[in-house]
Amino acid sequence: MKLAIMQPYIFPYLGYFQLIHACDTFISLNDVNFIKQGWINRNQVLINGKPSYFTVPLLQASSNKPINETKIHQDLYPKWKKGFMKSISQSYAKSPNFESIYESLGLVLNNNYEFIDELAMDSIKMSLRHLSIERELIDSTSVAKNVNLRGVDRVMHVCENFGATDYVNLPGGKELYSKERFENKGIRLHFIQPGQMKYMQNTQEFHPNLSILDLLFNCTKEQLSNAVTNYQLV
Repeated sequence: MKLAIMQPYIFPYLGYFQLIHACDTFISLNDVNFIKQGWINRNQVLINGKPSYFTVPLLQASSNKPINETKIHQDLYPKWKKGFMKSISQSYAKSPNFESIYESLGLVLNNNYEFIDELAMDSIKMSLRHLSIERELIDSTSVAKNVNLRGVDRVMHVCENFGATDYVNLPGGKELYSKERFENKGIRLHFIQPGQMKYMQNTQEFHPNLSILDLLFNCTKEQLSNAVTNYQLV
């Protein structure tokens, strides 16, 4: 059984979904501390042909507070949502899949979320549906854990609890995790090695690693399938 663990991000980039595709069970790590200037509540789309950040407004976000206790700013959110949807409409209106993805985006953003992890996970689930990926998704709060464990120790503890034979991580984990340490526990450690990919964007210069929204607006079903599977496990 292949397991992957990652914090919940808002409409994350393609690599995040390649990670989910590569595993059998995906655990949303929502009970660790919030990361400021990270990808939990922000990402990038093309606005006027250039990568531009969109950032969900939060209430007193702190790196000392867990993600699942980090609240969306209810007073600022409606104005932000209206502005974001308008920007998306202006930038992607001519994209092939505009109507279906814009409708799905609106359905997600119109829900009454209290915490950012709820919105982030729904954004991921919406994207998975359009990518035709079905996987078991579990919140880390529902996983038995030793509260004294951190980092790789907690990852290995979760792997053992699930009886995982393989653990899959994004390329950034190469500096953090040792294959030998996992092998000593009978677990094979893999890293996603993404292939090169370009697709038609509404701009002359190609901009990689944008929010998955950019792919969903611009790519056919076949292109999306090829994109999600365009990786190797090393």
